[in-house]
Amino acid sequence: MLEAGAYVLIRFNHKILRLFWLAAYIAWEGYRVIHNWTLDPSDLNLARFNSMLDRFYEILESHDASLEKMPPDIPEPGQYPTRDQPEILLPAELATVCAGWAMLHEMKHLKDQQDGGAASADAAPSVFHSEELSCDEFATNFILARSEEFARGEKVSPLSVRTKRELGILFAVFAITLIAKDRWAASERHPAVQTRIDAILNSMNEAEGSVPVAIAYAAYVAFWKTMPNAPGVMIANGND
Repeated sequence: MLEAGAYVLIRFNHKILRLFWLAAYIAWEGYRVIHNWTLDPSDLNLARFNSMLDRFYEILESHDASLEKMPPDIPEPGQYPTRDQPEILLPAELATVCAGWAMLHEMKHLKDQQDGGAASADAAPSVFHSEELSCDEFATNFILARSEEFARGEKVSPLSVRTKRELGILFAVFAITLIAKDRWAASERHPAVQTRIDAILNSMNEAEGSVPVAIAYAAYVAFWKTMPNAPGVMIANGND
């Protein structure tokens, strides 16, 4: 369940992993469709995107998500296709970052508890909101902090490594948006989803024209075709 904020342990089940894994594939499909649409305004085929979205919500509502199959051509969580299938492999690797970000968020809740800084049960909503945002920031910074060191060790482009990690983080944000469908406003325990998105982008210090932001924005454009009032990664022109 990934509910460390109110408990001593992180409660895990297969549902949350399957949702974050599938959300990364949905986000990538949304980007692919919108990218093609920008090249050819007559080519806007959201059939596969919407079908994947339907499967996502079936898993979300299932009483036994481990029995729910992935959509066609999407591997099970943790299965990585060969490099001659980049259109399947890339979302799988991004899904790993995506799920890792969610786990790190919960680990920060546990750290706050151990340090005595976690919100008490009777704390004001603003205190809960502040803790949630700090957990988002912790997970984001943890993933990005040593990307250059990793790039040097692997002798690859630091920009490519950071871009990949940032995109995985933004796909995690996309997953949160899908999971919180129709519950995007602030609650007693959580800030509004748009507030979280804006704060994460701010901590990443990414410009609107960056590759990760552009890809994430395209994924949200596809989602906005179905849910026009959903929050999301915005750019200067809005979500038209």
